[in-house]
Amino acid sequence: MNAETSGSVPRTRPIVVGVGDAESSLAAVRWAAEEAVVRGLPLELLHVTPYDHPVAPGSAHGAQSILARGRTVARRHVDGVDVSTRLVTGTAAAALVEASADATLLVVGLTGGGRADEILLSSTSLGVSGRAACPVVGVRSWPLPASTRGEIVLGIDADTEEAVLDTAFELAERRGRDLVVVHCASGKDPDAGNGGPPWLEDQLAAARRRHPAVKAHTQVHTGLALNIVNTLLRQAARAEAIVVGTRNQGRAARIVLGSTSRGLLRHSQVPVIVVGPDVVRDESARSSGRARDAASSTTAP
Repeated sequence: MNAETSGSVPRTRPIVVGVGDAESSLAAVRWAAEEAVVRGLPLELLHVTPYDHPVAPGSAHGAQSILARGRTVARRHVDGVDVSTRLVTGTAAAALVEASADATLLVVGLTGGGRADEILLSSTSLGVSGRAACPVVGVRSWPLPASTRGEIVLGIDADTEEAVLDTAFELAERRGRDLVVVHCASGKDPDAGNGGPPWLEDQLAAARRRHPAVKAHTQVHTGLALNIVNTLLRQAARAEAIVVGTRNQGRAARIVLGSTSRGLLRHSQVPVIVVGPDVVRDESARSSGRARDAASSTTAP
């Protein structure tokens, strides 16, 4: 069972980090270690190797040394983090997707370099982001400069799922940040110049009730030639993270239409949290949300 252990006792789902020997993997470890302590969750460092015997004598970058380095970085960055390591043999993307089934978050490093290992890491993170059973966090650098760590940015459209909204609101709530909700509308949209389409506030209303402490601000950007990725990147220039959903369109659709989440993962300097179509909100969060919605409805005039 994924959600529970025997006796209906909730299982503690760790934050899982896919680690390699690229520097961005250590940035991912640092981000995940902070989040694990804030949430009171264990941190699991996962390294995937294609070799049956990954620890070769005399190897300076053996799998075990990669994991040991990641564990040291996590413990030095955050006091009290509960960290474990796991080594698996196989294909990185497949192993990470499998690990996501029992994870609260899956965190991976993002790179922009040209080294072979960085190209492989970038390809893996892009491949995992739309297939994971939990939100995927892509981290290129962490910690960010103090001047950069501002609000949380949420990209939203008419098809955005509840899990995407709650991921953004919960992150803003935990980190004490404002939330900037960004919608990019076509210039042909009749509601583009009137504060946005009617569905926008309808989508946000329930999330606001569940997270009343979060200050959420809405921005609507319009234009026939509007580039959604560039708009979100500009908004996130001084942000702490970007949250978006993905519908995991097939390869042919991505070639024709592009993908907002993939574009952000390729170019964002701040962490990008991608919530795929198979992500289901944790039952405890779902129950809490229902209770808050019910309380709000019974006290409404």
